[in-house]
Amino acid sequence: MCHCVLVTAQDTLYVNGESLNEIVTYKASQQIRHDIQNRKIHLYGNAEVQSEGFSLKAGYILIDLDSNQVQASYRIDSIGSKVEFPELTEGSETIRCETLKLNYQTQKAYIKALAIKQDEFYFRMGTAKRQANEEIHLRQGILTTCDLDEPHYHFQLSKGVLVPDERIVTGPMNLWVAGIPTPLGLPFAFIPTNQKER
Repeated sequence: MCHCVLVTAQDTLYVNGESLNEIVTYKASQQIRHDIQNRKIHLYGNAEVQSEGFSLKAGYILIDLDSNQVQASYRIDSIGSKVEFPELTEGSETIRCETLKLNYQTQKAYIKALAIKQDEFYFRMGTAKRQANEEIHLRQGILTTCDLDEPHYHFQLSKGVLVPDERIVTGPMNLWVAGIPTPLGLPFAFIPTNQKER
């Protein structure tokens, strides 16, 4: 038998010292379901979780009190389109992605299909892991200065590291033009993104 409670308004979660250090507030427009037996909270539709360290918005959010994790993903609307993609905000930085899993104690995050703008560069990443020091380590990404969803040109990256407001470091990368790979490439790249370093 599932011990669940359904709520449709905003709620506040007070957790003991073994979990969140601060009070967490959360809300959702469609449904909030408390799974008391498994210590999980499900938020559906324009879901939002706020703590002193971060703010997270998404179509669906799961708060797991036992694993100290928050998971977020988009939702599918009535015509089958993906909407309400997760947006994680910490300070002045906002990251938008398809799915996200965040450990709110270690501040480490696993991110899928991340899109981020850093200086004049646009990053699109297949999978990425954000470390506690805010560095983002990625596999299979795209780096370009073209702001289109399907850029006219880009560098296809096998791996890389993004240090916010400082630098981008990549492994082997290959230039693609109009969706076609070229023989041009680099074994690695170091790109400063902070104007003070230039």
